[in-house]
Amino acid sequence: MRILIMESGSFKTIGGAAKDTYRLFRYLKSSLKGARIDLYADFSKFTGEKLGYVTKEALFKRKYDVVLLNSIRDSSIAGEYISKTGNRPFTIYTDRGDIITAYSKSPVKRFASLYGGIPLFSSNIELIERKVSRVQSSNAAQLKKVRNFFSKSYALYMFRSMRLWLDCYVATTPIQARLAEAFFANAGVRIEYMPRAPHEQFRRLGARKSFRGGLFVGRLEESQKNVSFMIRGVAQVLKSRPDLSKADLLHIVGEGPDREAYALLVRRLGLARNVEFSGFKGDDKLPGIYNNAGFFVATSNWESPGRAIMEAMACGIPILMRDRINSPIRTKPLRMLVEDGKSGLIYHDMKDFVPKFIRMYEDRERSEAMGRYASRYIGKELSLGRLYKSYLKLILSRTARMESR
Repeated sequence: MRILIMESGSFKTIGGAAKDTYRLFRYLKSSLKGARIDLYADFSKFTGEKLGYVTKEALFKRKYDVVLLNSIRDSSIAGEYISKTGNRPFTIYTDRGDIITAYSKSPVKRFASLYGGIPLFSSNIELIERKVSRVQSSNAAQLKKVRNFFSKSYALYMFRSMRLWLDCYVATTPIQARLAEAFFANAGVRIEYMPRAPHEQFRRLGARKSFRGGLFVGRLEESQKNVSFMIRGVAQVLKSRPDLSKADLLHIVGEGPDREAYALLVRRLGLARNVEFSGFKGDDKLPGIYNNAGFFVATSNWESPGRAIMEAMACGIPILMRDRINSPIRTKPLRMLVEDGKSGLIYHDMKDFVPKFIRMYEDRERSEAMGRYASRYIGKELSLGRLYKSYLKLILSRTARMESR
């Protein structure tokens, strides 16, 4: 059996989703001894391992039995592979970017996606990436909104095209699973629900905290992560509480295309003393960073749910989270990722964000109690072992059908 694992989404900025793919690759490689597993991704930039990966030219010369897609960008190449080679592998798409929700909630972008074949969008993934990155380099807010609209519309165009050849859609939340059942109705696509989970190394270490402020870990890219909101939020905290003007309030860990724009915003708002940028940190460092923080700040425009949020909870720190990204992880009985007042606090807007940030910063006893609850909650509700075994079972079920023919 020959398996191809694709991951072209997060490698632009070394995102967390890429790490999830890498871990799944290692698990499948150790579990499927007789299988040949190829990567359409370069993991060396954050693992240091020279694993080798398949180029686009070599891809079309090989016959795969199973293809795992982990980014909507992968669908363009996967669709081209099926069309050009005539080979029909068992294709699995994991919706970590929550594209199904974007499709259901944005009629304007959905309409724009109907015109995905015209040169503005193009079915050539390299061309669209060049167009997107040119706009990305600008710090103008309006240009970024335009970029985000066209980029998301193009993603929806690619998502629609998967109806023609996708075999299995993997939802990471119950809502995704329900929406997918309607979207793929009569298309013969299998729907699986596999909630994400933190790696075993993310756990409470019991270390004494030296930083009581908020922590962000993730890709520094504004259209999704909305880091400018938390930076402006810190400025509002200081307006409300000038006595905290010398306090260390926010640590930002990660890299991405908007890092310089964020650094400029911090300087412009006079927050150099209050906000610290730490750059990219590997998984060997992250558990200690999480354990050392007072709480985690999640201001994203969308998550499905966020891997870094689950890691922070597993390490025993509470979450200050935007209401719109608090995903359900179970429906019977209903379980949300963050339980308001138990594993963190949910905010609605800037007026709500500021007092809750101050509360989590100052009430250390309450924050630590919520952190302990968060760690127990994640350990009970989400299991990495179950997730990996679900993928393995899915692949083996396909293999069994192939061998019976």
